[in-house]
Amino acid sequence: MENNAKDMTVSSGRRRRVRLYERGAHDDIRFRGPLSYRVFQIIGWICLVVTQAVVLINMASKANPETANYYAALGDALSYVAAMALPFLLLASFATMLNHTTSYPAQLLKNLGFMVALAALFYLGVYHFILGSLSALDPEPGRAERFVEEMIHSSGTGFIAFNVFVDLFLCTLFLFFLCYRPKKFFQGKSVILLRLCAILPVAYELSCLTLKWYSAKGTAYIPLHAFPFLTVKPPMTFFVFIALAIYVKVRERHFLKHGKTYEEYQAFLHTNRNSLHFAIFASIMLLLAGVADLVIFLTMAAYEIVEIGIVKVLTATEVMGVTAMGFGNAVQLILVAPIVLLFSYTRTHKNKLIDIFIPIVGIVCILLLYLQGGYQIIHIMPLPKINLDEITELLNKIRSVTMSLITGS
Repeated sequence: MENNAKDMTVSSGRRRRVRLYERGAHDDIRFRGPLSYRVFQIIGWICLVVTQAVVLINMASKANPETANYYAALGDALSYVAAMALPFLLLASFATMLNHTTSYPAQLLKNLGFMVALAALFYLGVYHFILGSLSALDPEPGRAERFVEEMIHSSGTGFIAFNVFVDLFLCTLFLFFLCYRPKKFFQGKSVILLRLCAILPVAYELSCLTLKWYSAKGTAYIPLHAFPFLTVKPPMTFFVFIALAIYVKVRERHFLKHGKTYEEYQAFLHTNRNSLHFAIFASIMLLLAGVADLVIFLTMAAYEIVEIGIVKVLTATEVMGVTAMGFGNAVQLILVAPIVLLFSYTRTHKNKLIDIFIPIVGIVCILLLYLQGGYQIIHIMPLPKINLDEITELLNKIRSVTMSLITGS
C-alpha cells in the first residue's frame, strides 16, 4: 500500500499524472460531442451536390461569354459551401473506421465505387447527352468533343475537377496502407512494405497538383476524359487527413510501446476521452491548415507577380496557376474547425439503413443535376438556330419526290 501511495504522488505531494496508455473505459469521461458521423455525412453530401452545381455553373460560364459574369458570380458564392464537402466526408469516413462500423478494406472499396460511379455519371452526361446532342448538329466525327475541349482549354485553368471521391479514395488508401493490420500477407517485418505503399496516394496527389499547375500555365494539356480522375479539393485538406492518420498511428505505437496489447488500444479508441482528443486535434489541424493555405496562397501569388514583372493588385489572371493547384481555397477549413469540436466518432446509430440511403439520394440528386444542367448548357450555347418549319417543308418535298419515283407518276 505504501509503494502504491508513493506511485500516485511526486515529491511535491501532488497527484501523479495518469499517462495516456493507463487510460481506459474504467475512467472514461462523460462528455461526448452531439454530432455523429451521420450528421457529417449528410452535410458532406449536401456540399458535394453543391460542388457538382459549381462544376456545371463553371461550364455554363464558358459556354456563353454573354452570361459569363452572372454564372461566375453565382459559382464563386456556391464554391464556399462546396469546399466543405471533403472535410465533412473525410471525418465521417474516419469515424466509421475508428469505431469499427466499417473496416478499412470496406471503406476503401466504398470510396472506389463512388469514385467510379461519379466518373460514369460524367461520361453519361457529357459524352452521351451533351456531345451526343452537339453531334446531331455537326455529324463530323470528333468535332463536337474538340469543340467542348477547346472551349474549356481556351479559358480558365484548362480543366474541370469535380470528383471529390478521388480525394476520399486517396485519403482512405493512405490510411489503409498506414494502419491496416493484415491477417495473411505482409506479416512480421515485411509489413514495412505495406506501410511504404502510403507514398503512392501522396505521389498521386502531388502529380495532380503539378499537372494542374502546368495546365493553368498553358504548357500542359489535360484531355476531357481525364477530368473525373483529377483531385478536387485543396491540398491542405489532404495533408490534414495525413496528419490525422499519423496521429492515430502514433497513439497506437505509444500504447504498444508501453506493454499494452492491440486489443487494449482498440478498447481505448471507443472511449469518449479519445474521441474528444481526436476532435480537438482535428479542429486544431483544420485551423492551422486554413491559415497555412492563406499564407501559401499569398506567398505564391506574390511570387507570380514578381516573376512577370507587374506590380499591381492581384487579379485572377496572375494567380491562375496558384488557384489551379487549390491554394487559397481552404480558408473554409477555419469555419469547419469549431464545428469539429462538437463531433464524436464514438456516437453511433442503431438504424443503419439511413447510412445506405444517404449516398443513394446524393447520387440521384447529382444525376438529375447533370441532366438538367446539360440541358440548360445546350440552351445557352451560341448555336445556330434551326427553323423547324423549313425542315418540315424540305422533308415534305423529299417525300413527294420519293413517292413520284416509286409510282412513276
